[in-house]
Amino acid sequence: PPMPWLDRQLPQTPTVRASAGRGGTQISWSKSRGCKNYAVQVRYGNRWVLAGVSAGNSLTIRGVPDAIAVSAVNRFGTTSTPFILSKR
Repeated sequence: PPMPWLDRQLPQTPTVRASAGRGGTQISWSKSRGCKNYAVQVRYGNRWVLAGVSAGNSLTIRGVPDAIAVSAVNRFGTTSTPFILSKR
């Protein structure tokens, strides 16, 4: 669980890019100082799902979602404001 009393500062929001291809959607993001994990959520229609938690800076998912949100997670479980990409 998050422990905000240990560190009240939110992690820096990562910058996110995505590109759709034949094998799915490749999502990549910038590293946020002090964060080793990133939560990737995707939206299909009205439903948001957790696509994965990654220690790297990229993830490939199946299909093409309507929206993608990536949040940095620090060692105290505090998440950044998500960077959200959506279809135009």
